[in-house]
Amino acid sequence: MISGAVEGNASNLKPLNVDEQGRMKVGVTTEARIIASLSENGSGDGVDVRGYRKFTVAVKAEEVTVGATVSIQAKVNDDWVDLDVEAVAANGRMLVQFEGPFTELRANVTNRTDGTYTVTLFGQ
Repeated sequence: MISGAVEGNASNLKPLNVDEQGRMKVGVTTEARIIASLSENGSGDGVDVRGYRKFTVAVKAEEVTVGATVSIQAKVNDDWVDLDVEAVAANGRMLVQFEGPFTELRANVTNRTDGTYTVTLFGQ
């Protein structure tokens, strides 16, 4: 994991660009895993992304025969809104890139028939 990464549940999340002493990191790309090896329907915890504007989401699918739907979501007015929805029907990896002034992002796996899905968020 890249230095400064945030991983955990909603109760212990901090902005991705803040170090352990609460100091702002400038121009640092960090990583936060938002779903790790999920093999059932469900969403990852929201990740605080304040201070970032450019995002890359990496999706890795393994043991897929039929697949699932993977959505990248942003929290808007206390509701989760889809930014990108991908039907995953085979093993492999894909990247999704987007920009925006988001405060919190997460991944959500739905319509899962089989497979294990790992989703990693990079912010800059």
